[in-house]
Amino acid sequence: MEFSENTRALLKKAGWKEGRSVSAEKHLSVLTQEGYAVCERVRAFLSRYAGIVITYKMNGGKSEGSLLSIDPQNEALGVWPTWPKCFSKVVGEKLCLIGTAHNMDMALFMGETGKIYIGGEFNLFFAGNTAEEAIDAICTDAKMREVPVDSSLTECSWFKGDAP
Repeated sequence: MEFSENTRALLKKAGWKEGRSVSAEKHLSVLTQEGYAVCERVRAFLSRYAGIVITYKMNGGKSEGSLLSIDPQNEALGVWPTWPKCFSKVVGEKLCLIGTAHNMDMALFMGETGKIYIGGEFNLFFAGNTAEEAIDAICTDAKMREVPVDSSLTECSWFKGDAP
């Protein structure tokens, strides 16, 4: 999938370019220490996007300055450890933290299949089948499909459902 023109411009402004490759070892080390299952797709994603922080608009362009941050070494410490356990159970594959979005209110997870999910205390959404699809969906404020979370699952007993 190609990025939209808008997303490509935001990525470029954030310092990303086609063919970018960076060392992701510090991120991978922290993720492993935090107990995440780091698969080859996560490694490839981080070597391409780690360190990128994108400022985008939400709510149909009404909300300026929302952030998409691909910095799991710092974000791993701020994500409740129950989130990936619950969300992994719900989607049926192990998830690894890869970043945050919506001003760090939502965590970004990649599954072993490369699918991307975005979740937090009140919601879990399917963001895309690929990293590019998910980044584009976030940066263009595309509507995402909500993934139902069964709070009766032991791993998800903390889940609150829709925010009041």
